[in-house]
Amino acid sequence: MEISKKNNWLLYFFSILLVAGFFSLFIIIFNSSSVSVSTILDVDNVSPSINTVFINTSPYIFSDNTGGIMGTLNTNSGADFTYFVNGVVSDLNGRDDIDHVELSFYRNDLSFGCVSDKNNCYRVSSCSLRNNGNLGEKEYSCQIDLSYYADSTSIGGAYPSNHFVVGVKVVDADAIEVINATLTKNIATNLSLNIANALPYGSRLLNSESTAGNNYEMPIEQYGNDEAGLKVKGNALSCSGGGTILLEDQKWSLTDVGWTNPLAISLTGGDVDTNFSITYRDNDSTSLVNKLYWNVRVGNFVKGSCSGVSTLTVIPI
Repeated sequence: MEISKKNNWLLYFFSILLVAGFFSLFIIIFNSSSVSVSTILDVDNVSPSINTVFINTSPYIFSDNTGGIMGTLNTNSGADFTYFVNGVVSDLNGRDDIDHVELSFYRNDLSFGCVSDKNNCYRVSSCSLRNNGNLGEKEYSCQIDLSYYADSTSIGGAYPSNHFVVGVKVVDADAIEVINATLTKNIATNLSLNIANALPYGSRLLNSESTAGNNYEMPIEQYGNDEAGLKVKGNALSCSGGGTILLEDQKWSLTDVGWTNPLAISLTGGDVDTNFSITYRDNDSTSLVNKLYWNVRVGNFVKGSCSGVSTLTVIPI
């Protein structure tokens, strides 16, 4: 009788274990149908590309138009001439992976990393960017304010055997960079000087001659990128109260001397080369200025305001 009770108890115990095991198996099977699995995929970064490079007088125009002969870049007289380097860059990782675009416009004996200099190196650290209809592209536009004294690489200029390189760099979000430096251009030669439009001798006494202390110093500034000289000619001065200041009574010189000095040369009615010269400007902080000096003798029998015309002609040297 005791053995039977013990067997019943064991049967009851194992029955409970069997039920509990079945229930646990059900929970495991049921839960296994809603397990969350993390999905991981690494996509490699690829280098960006520079699709096109153009230079134009307007931003975001994708064709070459420099205004110069055969694509030569013109310069203004005494002022900057603005150009834009335009084009398209792309990235197969998507256009948002394009971080920025840089520009270096430099004379070909230098390099992309040249130091900014208005003669030979123009840098733009971050060009303007905008989206287009392609998810893998961006359009760029980089402004160049080309100085009037930028080195000419054309005939008559300082570097006729050289040219300028249009270098474009695109950088992606991982700092991967690509440079395109295949487009080249020449800068035109511009012969230009800034000369005052008046020759003011000022008030003078009868029967007097100007001296180094009171002659007129005419400043002449380099306004181009070519070495320049001057020819001069003139005529007599007619006076409102009567009389004339003769042509030979007006003199010019390259040095600061008075009318009586042999270095002062009388004005004539025909062009005379003065041997004046002004070279290429190569300093970004200081203007390049030379002077021509003018003297006058006032005789007797003249009165009033005296006027005439003197002509200065700029010539290449």
